[in-house]
Amino acid sequence: MAKGPKGFSELEKSVIKEKLRLECERSWAIYGYKKTNVGELCEKVGISVGTFYMCYNSKEALFVETVEALQNNLKAFMQEMISKEPTKQGFANAIKLLYQEYEKNSFLYSVNSPDFLAFLNKLPQESVSKLKFDNENFFHENIESVGLNLLVSEEQAFSVISALLSILNVKEQLSYNHVEVFNFMLDNIIDEIFE
Repeated sequence: MAKGPKGFSELEKSVIKEKLRLECERSWAIYGYKKTNVGELCEKVGISVGTFYMCYNSKEALFVETVEALQNNLKAFMQEMISKEPTKQGFANAIKLLYQEYEKNSFLYSVNSPDFLAFLNKLPQESVSKLKFDNENFFHENIESVGLNLLVSEEQAFSVISALLSILNVKEQLSYNHVEVFNFMLDNIIDEIFE
């Protein structure tokens, strides 16, 4: 196995990066971006800070890769769900499951929280734009893959679904179970969005 410049093979480096992403995800969910620190991540993973910087040039680079990995997993999960039931209702069911996954990983949706904004402010604008574009593009791809016809513009459909997902931001303020509220609203507007 060929060793890299610091004595790690590409496979070993890949394993280290995966461990860092998983620990970043756990720490981000518990402590947030600002309180997650590189030294503690390294300690939990069992590597030196120097090894961290061999893998990532910054804390933000790890966080971006963590978000991208989580989004990719969610996308694969949704595509699998939609392919099993390629209908308007299958699409709605996949969105319901996405909502539940977002609830488990609150840092993925609380994009207006001071903690998430602190993260975004450290990123180059192209990284921020890419994260947003990927979500819109993914929405488009899923609609197309199922062959759904929209009754409204694609931008309006994406915005409506995004607004529904944002219920997570106010769930503590609701006097009723937020998952049931989300499901009720989605079930009642899905026929207004798709043929």
